[in-house]
Amino acid sequence: MQYAVKVNSFVKDVKIHQYPYGQIRKRGGGPGKYGQVLWQDFTTLGEAEETAKKWELRGYKKGYCRICLKQY
Repeated sequence: MQYAVKVNSFVKDVKIHQYPYGQIRKRGGGPGKYGQVLWQDFTTLGEAEETAKKWELRGYKKGYCRICLKQY
């Protein structure tokens, strides 16, 4: 299983997603309309959690995709 972390600096949130999920890169995985989005890929949930935690310590709101990570 692979995971992705999406960081949005405009709204100050970080979300963990799980592949395969069609909405992860619906806009080509680009930087967002204002250059505010950063995508990072990981092979394990632990790695994704660790990175999301680092962003959370910077004041970002950590969350999980409600659709692709239904177990959370």
